[in-house]
Amino acid sequence: MWLMKLNLNVKTSFYNHGKFYSRSAKPNCFRNFMIINSFIRALSQNVPKRNLAPPLRALQSARASSAAFALSAELRLACISHKHMKTLQIISILIFLTLSVKSQEIKRINTKDLISVSNEFGLDSALHLSGGFPIYRIDSITALDLLDKMTTYTRYTPSEYFFNEMAHTWTNEKVKNKTQSLALLQLKEIKSQKRNKYNRLIVLDDKLIISVIRQKVRIEQQLISCYKFCDSLSNCKKKEFPNFFQRIPNAFTGETPLIIEDYNASQKNCYKIMRLLGELKSDYFNSQKYNYHKSKLRPYERDKDIFRFEEHYGEYDLITVNLNGNYNSINELDFSKEPELQKIIKGFDEEKCWKYILQNDKKSFLDLGCQFAPLSGFGVKYKLVLIDKNRLQIIKIEEWIS
Repeated sequence: MWLMKLNLNVKTSFYNHGKFYSRSAKPNCFRNFMIINSFIRALSQNVPKRNLAPPLRALQSARASSAAFALSAELRLACISHKHMKTLQIISILIFLTLSVKSQEIKRINTKDLISVSNEFGLDSALHLSGGFPIYRIDSITALDLLDKMTTYTRYTPSEYFFNEMAHTWTNEKVKNKTQSLALLQLKEIKSQKRNKYNRLIVLDDKLIISVIRQKVRIEQQLISCYKFCDSLSNCKKKEFPNFFQRIPNAFTGETPLIIEDYNASQKNCYKIMRLLGELKSDYFNSQKYNYHKSKLRPYERDKDIFRFEEHYGEYDLITVNLNGNYNSINELDFSKEPELQKIIKGFDEEKCWKYILQNDKKSFLDLGCQFAPLSGFGVKYKLVLIDKNRLQIIKIEEWIS
């Protein structure tokens, strides 16, 4: 855990692993670089997995503001070499997006900056900063560049959500190719009997199945091969089931024997693969086998409507407003001088509120929200399009309340 002691009139000090680093000490480029790098990594680890709200409201207090100011002062005094300058520029973006100076300010980030952040800190870190918006809707080039960096598929991660949102709602050749590679990767993991962090066999993911269907990926032969493997594996596991006396200890612990868990996972994969083959109009689809595997599942595991997991994007309540000023891009947009924009951000100036823009040239997403308690808050998201120098489209894409 990082502890920071701030005394802006005297000096700034960092405490880490039993050592105190002071501004009065002899400057050291590598030391300062490692301190700031570790600090940012520590912040990124505390960001929630689901990107329901931008991480930019992580610390909205006077102490956080002082920390950002002191941190920038430390950097100015340090002996920064040229090769570290690019990294420190990226770090400065993360610092000032994470440490809020004033709740009244609108936090901004350009989509192009996400590439640099991804290169330095990883894809999920960049996607945390994106606020969970569908980047491809305002910058398809950056979205596809980020997609190229996705090499693994793990459910409930920013990269999984980022990928599936595109694959479910946007037909694109690069997205189709990525869908195929990720689907084949998961089929390979299933056949190798790879286990997840809970020591369970991998089961074909429902949202990935939808991506395969929407992108019309041709992997019929690989699916059939995986089905045959899982069907054979389930039969082998069933022959090794523990008898009544061997399962008595489990009656007290409440645990299911691992071999039974493996059997259930194999049946799930058989059921899901056979269903997918049916959706793909494969000649190998067999309704009797499908119903047989379905009967081996618990009632709540039988997906009546797999498409309930599908991601959607919608736009409504479009209005066009005239602006007082002339602007060449969203980045130049001055909210304080535009009455029409003041109307939509009114009420989001409290301490526990946020205003965040993900922008690219003349298009952007605007996220407004307040969180008063863990389960109490409200917010709204917009898409903004500058259709002329003094005309702006404001499109509502989402509202929420908790």
